[in-house]
Amino acid sequence: KILVLISVLFLLIPLSISQPTPCYTAQLSFSTPLGTLNTIPTLQVVANPLLNPATSPVARQCFQSLSNLNADLVRYVPWFPYPIVGLAEPLPPNSHQTFWNFTQLESQFLPFLEATYHKGHRVIPNFSTQPTWMYNTKNYNYPNDPNVVDWGYPNGLANENTTELLVGYYSRLLSYFIKGEFVDERGVVHKSKNKYNLTHYEIFNEPEGCHGLDVQSYTKQFDAIVKGVRKALGSEHKIDFVGLALAGREMDWISYFLNESNHDQAALPITYFSFHFYAAPSRRNDVSTYVEILQQAEEFVPVAHQIFQYRDKYSPHTTIDIDECGVILPNDNSQTVAAPPAIYWNAASAMWAYLFSKLSTLGLDVLGESQLVGTPPIPAWHIPDAQYPSVSMLNWTTGIGNARYWTLKLIIDNFGQPGTFKYIKTNVEPIIQQKICARTYGPIYGNISLYCEDPKAVISHIDFAAFGTPEGKCGDYKHNPKCDAKGVEAYVEKMCVGKNRCSVESYPVFGDPCFGTVKNLAVEARCSGNGGGYGVPAAGEGGMEPWVQGYVGGKGGRERKVLVVNRGLERICVRGIGGNGVMEVVDEMTGDGPARKENVRGGVVNLNPFGVG
Repeated sequence: KILVLISVLFLLIPLSISQPTPCYTAQLSFSTPLGTLNTIPTLQVVANPLLNPATSPVARQCFQSLSNLNADLVRYVPWFPYPIVGLAEPLPPNSHQTFWNFTQLESQFLPFLEATYHKGHRVIPNFSTQPTWMYNTKNYNYPNDPNVVDWGYPNGLANENTTELLVGYYSRLLSYFIKGEFVDERGVVHKSKNKYNLTHYEIFNEPEGCHGLDVQSYTKQFDAIVKGVRKALGSEHKIDFVGLALAGREMDWISYFLNESNHDQAALPITYFSFHFYAAPSRRNDVSTYVEILQQAEEFVPVAHQIFQYRDKYSPHTTIDIDECGVILPNDNSQTVAAPPAIYWNAASAMWAYLFSKLSTLGLDVLGESQLVGTPPIPAWHIPDAQYPSVSMLNWTTGIGNARYWTLKLIIDNFGQPGTFKYIKTNVEPIIQQKICARTYGPIYGNISLYCEDPKAVISHIDFAAFGTPEGKCGDYKHNPKCDAKGVEAYVEKMCVGKNRCSVESYPVFGDPCFGTVKNLAVEARCSGNGGGYGVPAAGEGGMEPWVQGYVGGKGGRERKVLVVNRGLERICVRGIGGNGVMEVVDEMTGDGPARKENVRGGVVNLNPFGVG
């Protein structure tokens, strides 16, 4: 039997009953394993008011939901907008006293540990908010209220003694949690109630430009902190350090940091490094733009692969952790912005599931979904400010998981033990049509490609081509005169007509017909003869072709599983999944609840918009 993991997500708009369902065919070679699935699926938890036990009525349920995931290597970040939640020494010591205080810092960190560490899982804490008084500024004030945002708290550049101060701070902070005590700057001993065998720690978060850091100064501070913490903890405690945590994928930072000759040799080896990826559709509540989320994920894959290859060449022992992976909708921190439609959570979960499966075949070690909770303002709960509600994996009114949460749980429950399964040779045959359509989905511009199925056929006609904001869909495209580059059809004809296949770059070839607006390239063509063809990216209402990946392994090495992701807005079917089996389903019928099971007959599954498995 084959276990088919499908999360079927239903769009809250009517679908025409007469509309044909595109049906793809999957080819699964269970006898041809290509590699071992070693990627750890996990998430990050960012401290914010929804997790504050003193004020949030759903804080306990949020941590219970985290516990129920049974995730390993969960990242914990008390981020700088809530300074007091992440600071252990908010004020500089004077000649009489120090100001070490762990009350607010522990208020969310200890429940986090209860939900993860105390269940036997490894964690990656990152107390990334550096005390601003260690820099050359006199403005190191902060809100005493842990629920009030201060986006301006990090300010000032490094002094000559900043690195020394940071080393002392993080050495004492980690000694408090790991050794159970530390000695402060005035010789006073501070004791913790507990000791934690923390095996990982990440140094800073998104450091590019923060406090004026460049990669050289960051690397020096990283090395100094690594050496200082190791000395404070003693040789008997082994701890791996995670570096970078880049907001982007800056290759100059990555290449410099992975080059061991740029490090203090006493701080080696480089055990982990991390970076982040967020997709962002062009419009917040326009469901049709959510296909852009999946397109951006597709375009992120070769960028990530390049980073993996650089790691393999220059620092092959180093573990890669994409520890923030998610979607951020436009205007997300606006105080009055509307909540996204329910199908958004499905689109975001489809993106993460696709990236987990795809990047695992390319060598990724850890993929962390971002993040456990975000929230709009909820004044009744003393949450005055929005905190990226569109990244939340939980319903912020209940603390129960949304589609993103249950998709992650589905992946953890089935693939959460690295080395248990092998991914196999898998292929999805494109749907051959007489009208060949391809379309990019902004705001990240890419190429379109057209293919004739018959190797003797050529592209004979370009029926439509536009770069800008074309309207309609395949077979019924229309130009939008408000944003329509000139000469696109003639250029595409020159590049494609008379060829069996062709590719066309969308930008900057056609210039910018409407500055500040997200633009797409849409092409409709025909091939000679009757064989038809296909376009990439596919341009149906659903956008992209589904992602299918087969796995073999588990108990006795004979379990077969198939992960399926519908990366678009239209209902599809996939044949060839492999006979009869069980389908685990997460859809809008399950709501904020666990997956249900359905039977699959004849190896055919039907997936509504943004199905994930």
